[in-house]
Amino acid sequence: MSTRRWIAALALAGAGVGAQAASPPGNLLVNGDFEADYRITGWNASLVTSTRSLAYLIDGTRSVYTNICFLMHCDDTPTSGASIIQLVSTTAGQSYDFSFAARSGNAPGTITLFWDGLLVQQMEVAAGPVQTFEFDGLTASGAGTRLALYFRNPTNGGLSLDNLVLQPSVVTAVPEASQAAMLLAGLGLVGLARRRSRSPRFT
Repeated sequence: MSTRRWIAALALAGAGVGAQAASPPGNLLVNGDFEADYRITGWNASLVTSTRSLAYLIDGTRSVYTNICFLMHCDDTPTSGASIIQLVSTTAGQSYDFSFAARSGNAPGTITLFWDGLLVQQMEVAAGPVQTFEFDGLTASGAGTRLALYFRNPTNGGLSLDNLVLQPSVVTAVPEASQAAMLLAGLGLVGLARRRSRSPRFT
């Protein structure tokens, strides 16, 4: 192989050593889409039901739904209303990303997220269209982490949740020092070869 071809091959090999994001793993939540059955398997659920009613669906299949605060008074506190809770297997120190879809009926609803017993955020869900909520970098403190969602809606329109997904945060890979050095060396040699090719020749 000529010197120029060898340099080009080295540069191309080094170019593939850049930072790459791994494919996200599967959902850590059991029955995060509520398709298992009407008992909401996998969740410790309170004052909710699994429904296929078109008025409350999010993705055309089955969603978890409540209108409990229309039927009875709910206090204006983060943990009032209905709830779904799951103890998830986690790794201490690992960060996780969580997302879900929600849809409120005739009036705005409220959803409150707790992670590992700590309040993360209280959200208002506007009436009408489906909304998606995403949370990145939730850090686990142990081998089991409690994920809890409390939600309520004051009207008969109800509030639906679906497509709950929890995954380890994707960490971008960093190239090894030897590979990075090879890449820089290859690019330097390419530059040197170009400079030489442009130098005038004397006979």
